[in-house]
Amino acid sequence: MKETTTLQKSPPSGFQLINNEDNPLDTIEVCLDGPGKQTFSTQLMEEHTPFENGQFHLKIHITSHYPTGPPSVQFVTKIFHPNIAPRTGEVCVNTLKSDWNSKNTLSDILTVRLYLPYYKNLVDTIDCQIVTDRS
Repeated sequence: MKETTTLQKSPPSGFQLINNEDNPLDTIEVCLDGPGKQTFSTQLMEEHTPFENGQFHLKIHITSHYPTGPPSVQFVTKIFHPNIAPRTGEVCVNTLKSDWNSKNTLSDILTVRLYLPYYKNLVDTIDCQIVTDRS
């Protein structure tokens, strides 16, 4: 897939692709730098976050429906966030669900993930208990 080759050559800022030969061809593993490790993060952060200076591993599974349907994205690193399923690491945001657009690229998807540790989307929560605990 041409898009994955492009992504490997120049991933979005704040991401490193992990070369894991054990992964199936339809799976991409990436490492996301958390707030504080990225140059623009201090401008985005209104308050300190528990994700500050962290590194987070994600897997993107490119489904057979891609690009007309979204890939599935999950955090491999355990993360306590209202838009991340606590058991599976599944990411729940409109961009990967009802607002999916076939013009979205893998780079676009990663860029959306880049902002997740900064903000919680309370409309798309996957774990309401986390919202209650953090409010």
